[in-house]
Amino acid sequence: MPAQIAAIHHYAAGNRFGTDPATRARIELRRPFLPAPATLAEIAATLPDLPRAGAEATGGAASFGRLAVDLVTALIRRAGEPVAAGRVLPAPDPATTILFGHRDEAVAREALRLALRLLLGERDGRVADMVAAFTRWAEPRVVYREDAFLVAAAAARGIPWRPSRGGRRGLQLGEGARLRRAFSNLTDRAPFLGVAICTSKWLANRALQAAGLPVTRQRRAESAAAAVRAAAEIGYPVVVKPVAASRGAGVACDLGSAAEVAGAFAAARSHGPVIVEGFVRGDDHRRLVIGGRFACCIRRRPAALVADGVRSVAALVAAENARPERGTAPDRPLRPLLLDAESERLLRRQGLDRESVPAAGTEVRLRSTANWSQGGSTSIVTDGTHPANRLLAERVAALVGLDIVGVDLITPDIGRPLGEVGGKINEVQRQPAIGALRRAAGDGDDRVHRTILELLVPPSAQCRIPVVAVVGGDAAAVAGHLVAALAATGRSVGLAGSGGLTVGALRRTATDVRDGGLALLVDDPSVEAAVAELDARAILDRGVGHDRIDVVVVGSPDVPAAAVAVLLALAERGVVCAAEDGRTREAARRAKLGCAVPRPAAGGSPAAAAFAAAALALLASGEPAAP
Repeated sequence: MPAQIAAIHHYAAGNRFGTDPATRARIELRRPFLPAPATLAEIAATLPDLPRAGAEATGGAASFGRLAVDLVTALIRRAGEPVAAGRVLPAPDPATTILFGHRDEAVAREALRLALRLLLGERDGRVADMVAAFTRWAEPRVVYREDAFLVAAAAARGIPWRPSRGGRRGLQLGEGARLRRAFSNLTDRAPFLGVAICTSKWLANRALQAAGLPVTRQRRAESAAAAVRAAAEIGYPVVVKPVAASRGAGVACDLGSAAEVAGAFAAARSHGPVIVEGFVRGDDHRRLVIGGRFACCIRRRPAALVADGVRSVAALVAAENARPERGTAPDRPLRPLLLDAESERLLRRQGLDRESVPAAGTEVRLRSTANWSQGGSTSIVTDGTHPANRLLAERVAALVGLDIVGVDLITPDIGRPLGEVGGKINEVQRQPAIGALRRAAGDGDDRVHRTILELLVPPSAQCRIPVVAVVGGDAAAVAGHLVAALAATGRSVGLAGSGGLTVGALRRTATDVRDGGLALLVDDPSVEAAVAELDARAILDRGVGHDRIDVVVVGSPDVPAAAVAVLLALAERGVVCAAEDGRTREAARRAKLGCAVPRPAAGGSPAAAAFAAAALALLASGEPAAP
C-alpha cells in the first residue's frame, strides 16, 4: 500500500487551529504517489465541486495531501455538514499532515478512510456508489439538510450553533438559558398535541372537519375488504394511504376499482393503519405558515416525463435518472424516477408498459402523488395564491397550534377561493419539507429560513449568556468568587472545573470536568451565566469545547503561550492577567482586547477575589441584559 493513515486526532470547538471542531491526520507515503488520471476523473465526475488542486503536481507528499484534504472536505459536505475548506500542515516527506473541519468525529474518520481508498484505487464498485453508500451511512449522524439551511442563516447573523448533544441531527442555537432547539422545521416550542394531530392524517382530518373546514371524506380500513367497502361508500375514485407514513410512502391516488383498492391496501398496510378518502382533482399545493402568518406556497407535480417517440419508457426513465440533477445525495435538487408497482399501475391506465414507445410529446405519468422524494417537481406560486386561501392556511395553523406548519390543498386553481372550485384541505404537515420551497425558488433564496430564524431568535433577542474562563494560578478559587458574585445578581450560574459540575444549588458531578465542562454549561438551558475552570494541557490537546468566551482570566505567567493564544482567539470582552505577565498583556494588545490587571492586596500579590473582580468589571463593560 503506497499510503496509510499513521495517526488521527480530533479537536473540539475552540482549538489551536480555529473555532470549529477539526481533525488532524498524518498520512505516510511509502513512495511518491499520485492517483491515476482516470481515477481522478471519476472522482471529479462524482464530486463536481471537488477542487482540482494537485492534479498536475509531481506526486510529492504535499500534492497528495492537498488531494486528500480536498476530497475529505468534499465528502463531508456531500454528507450534509457545512464545513470550510481544509489545509495541508507542514510535515517532512514522505509524510503529509492534513487538517479539516467536522461536526461529527465518526463522519470525519469515515470520510478520511473513504478518501484514501478512492485515491489509492481500492474500490469495491463505482466511485459514485461508494460515495452514495457513505452519505447514506452518514445521514443520521450529520446536521439534517433542512437544518443546514438554517445554520447558514444563523451564521450570517452571528448566532452560535452546534448539533444537539445526546441526540442525532437536532440543532442548537444560542447558549444556556437563551438556547433554542430545532429539528427539520420542528422547534422546541411546538406543542405535543399539535405534533400528534399532524402526525396522524386521521386525527388532522377529524380536527379540521370539526372546525367546519373543507376536508376530504375519510374512512378507516382494517382489511382489504373493508377498504373496498369504504371506497364504495365514499364513491370512486378514491385514495388509499397510511395514517402516519411520510414522503408519500404507501399512498395510491385516483383508484377507480375494487381491485385497485385491494392492491393499494396491501402496499399501504405495510406502513401501518390505513385510511380511504375521496379523490380530489387538481394540483397539490403546499402553503407554509410561520409564526401564524402565511409565508409562501408551492405547487407540487407528480413525477412524469415527456416521450420522444424513439425510446421506451424504461429508457426514458434511465436517461432522466442519469442527469446530474437527479440522485439520492443530499445536494441533488431532484430525486430519481421510480419504476415499481405504482408506476406500472399508472402505465397500464395509459395503455403502456415499461417497453412501450409512446408518441413524441406524450406526457407519461409515473406517480399519482406529488412528493419530491418520489421524483416530483415543485414551483413557487405564492403571488398567485388567493387571499382567502392564505387566510385558510393561517386558520389551520392556529387550530393545530404549530409555529411552523405546511397546509396541503388539492385545488384546480390556487388563485380562486377553495370553496368556489371544489378544492379540499388534504393534509397538515408538522415538518413541511421547506427544502422543497428553497429548491423551487433556487438554492440561493434563503428568505424562508431567515423567517424561521427570526421566529426562533428575533433580531432584538439575545442568544448568548455571560461566559468566563479561568486558567492557571489559583483558578478554582477565582472561579468560586466569580460564581458567588454572578449568583448574587439573581442568575442561575453554572460552574465547571476541577471540583466537578454545579448549576445553581445543584451539584451534578464531583468528577473533574475542566476538559469538556464548558460545552456542558452552554448546552444547559438552566444556566444563565457560565464559569469554566480550564486545564492548559486539555486546551492544547483537545480544545476548549466552545467557540467563544466573554472574559478570559490567566492566573499565572506559567500558562503556556499556545494555550493563552487559543483563549484570546475566542475572547470577546477582554483578558485579566497579573501585572508581571507581560507576555499575556502583549498578546491581548495584539488581539485588540481589553486587558485588566487586578490590584494586589497590601504588601502582596493579587488575591483570587481581585482576579474575579477585574473579570466582572470587564464583563459588565459590554454584558447583555440578564434573561
